[in-house]
Amino acid sequence: MIKRELAYFWKGARFVALFPLLYLVLLFINNRFQLSDFNVYYGAAHSLVNGDQVYGIAYGLSSGFYKYSPEALLPFIPFAYLKYEVAAIIFYLLNTFILVLLVNELVSYHLSKVPQKRLVLITLLLLVFFADMLERELFLGNVNALLLLLSLWVYRFAKQDKDLPAGLLFGVILLFKVHFLILLPYFIFHKRFKLLAYMVFAMAFAALLFLALFPHWFYALHVQWQEAVAAHNGQLAYSANTVYPLFAQIFGRLGIAYTPNLLVLLGLVLVAGSYLLYLVLNKKKGIQWNEYAVLLACIPILTHTDTEHFIWTLPFVSLYFTQWFELNKTQRIVAALVIVFAFVPLALNAPDVVGSAWSKRFDEGGLGLAVQVMLALALGYFIGSLRKNSKPKLG
Repeated sequence: MIKRELAYFWKGARFVALFPLLYLVLLFINNRFQLSDFNVYYGAAHSLVNGDQVYGIAYGLSSGFYKYSPEALLPFIPFAYLKYEVAAIIFYLLNTFILVLLVNELVSYHLSKVPQKRLVLITLLLLVFFADMLERELFLGNVNALLLLLSLWVYRFAKQDKDLPAGLLFGVILLFKVHFLILLPYFIFHKRFKLLAYMVFAMAFAALLFLALFPHWFYALHVQWQEAVAAHNGQLAYSANTVYPLFAQIFGRLGIAYTPNLLVLLGLVLVAGSYLLYLVLNKKKGIQWNEYAVLLACIPILTHTDTEHFIWTLPFVSLYFTQWFELNKTQRIVAALVIVFAFVPLALNAPDVVGSAWSKRFDEGGLGLAVQVMLALALGYFIGSLRKNSKPKLG
C-alpha cells in the first residue's frame, strides 16, 4: 500500500503539494510560522525526555495544554532533540504529505465508483468546502488530518477483512484521541472481535514500550492524563457545538430542573438511538462506508472539541456531493440549501472573511448546528426512501 501511495504522490499529487509549500513561504514572510498545536506536542515531548512536568503546563499559548496519552508522545520524541524551528518545518512538511494522502485515499478508494468528470467536480468542491479546515491544520500543526487518514485506512482494511492492520491502526488512533471510541460499538455490532483484539494489543504494546523507556514516570503520567481528559471535558454538557445545549434550552424554557449529566445522557441517547435506527433499517451486511462516515461526523457534536476537529466530517460531507446527482429536483434543491447553509460556518469561518464576531458565532455553535442539520436531513431522507420502497441513496 505504501508503494502505491508514494507512486500516486510522485505522479500527480506533488503538484497539489505546491500550495502548502507556497503557504509555508508566506508564513515565513509574514512572520506567522507558529504551529501552536505542534508546539504543545514538541514541548510535552521535550519535558518528557528531560524529566520535567508534562501535563498541566501551557506550551506556547495559554490554552496549549497537553491532553493526550503519554504513549502518543513517543512519535514526537525524535523532534524533541531538534531545535524547535527545524522540528516545526519537518512536521509541517510531513503534514503536507499527510493532507495529500488524505485526499488521495478519499478520491482513489472511497469515491472510486464516481464517474471521472463528476469526481473532479466533487473533489474540487470538497477542497473548497474544507479549505479553512485544511489551512488550520497546516497553520496550527495538529494531527487531526493524520487521525482522519488513519481512520479511513481502518475502514479500508476492515472492509477487506484485514483485521490486523485495521486493529493496530485503531489502537494508535485511540492513543491520540479517545473520541474515536465512538467506533468501538460499531465494530462490536458487526462482531469484529479480532480487529478489537489487535486494537487492545496495539495499545498494550505502546504502553509496555513507554514503560520500558520511562518506568519512573509511567504511573504518574497516566493518572495525570486521566485528570487532563476529565478537566478538558468538564463543561461537556454546555459545549456549544454539541447536541447537549439543545436539551438545556428546552428544559430552561419549560422550567424543568436538570443536571449536566442528564444533558449528556439525553444527548447520547438521542444520537445513539437515531444511529441504531439507521443501522436496523439499513439491513446491509458488513461494514458500510455511509455508516462509518456518519460516525466520524458525530464525533465533533458529541465531544468537547476545537473548531479544527470538524475536518472529521469530510467523509460525511462527501456523501452529500456524491449522492446529490441521484436525487430528484425537489430533493436537490433541499440538499443544496443545506449544503450552502453548512458551507458558511465550515468554509468561511475566518475573521478575515466574515469578521471576528461572526467567526466567534461559528466557533461557538454554528459549526455544530450545521453538521447536526446535515445529519438530521440525511436520516430523514433515508427513512423517507424506505417508506416509498425505493433504494435509499444515503444508505
